[in-house]
Amino acid sequence: MSCSDLLDLRSSGDTMRSSVANHLCVIATVFSAVAFAFSLFYGLRCWTIHELDLEPKLSDLTKRWKRPWNELWKDGTWVWKVHQIFLNFCGSMFGWGAFWYLLRDYFSGRVSVLDFGLAVIAFLGITGLVPRASRYGSPLYQK
Repeated sequence: MSCSDLLDLRSSGDTMRSSVANHLCVIATVFSAVAFAFSLFYGLRCWTIHELDLEPKLSDLTKRWKRPWNELWKDGTWVWKVHQIFLNFCGSMFGWGAFWYLLRDYFSGRVSVLDFGLAVIAFLGITGLVPRASRYGSPLYQK
């Protein structure tokens, strides 16, 4: 249910439903703002958060990965940097979206087995690990 649907409830004249609609709209707006802020944080600071140069499987590949993360980021092309920011921002937003639907199912009493998958996606996304988890199965990890 979107805020516009909730605002339609407010105009119905029912005070109780109007109050609930106002509260839900505020909760949805605050949740969206928090999700956007943290996703932006993970997008912009992705390289420093996970310090991929400390990944042992990657550091064995080339000497490039043994350099400090700030040098690796500085030497990266702008296209690679935009890709990293976009990928991590979207991964985090995906996790926050999964968390929203998980909360919605929980509070509506419609929890199912599929919600376990939403919980995993939410955890990986909110913690900024969707891009890293999506690399498993890559030739980089078949050493």
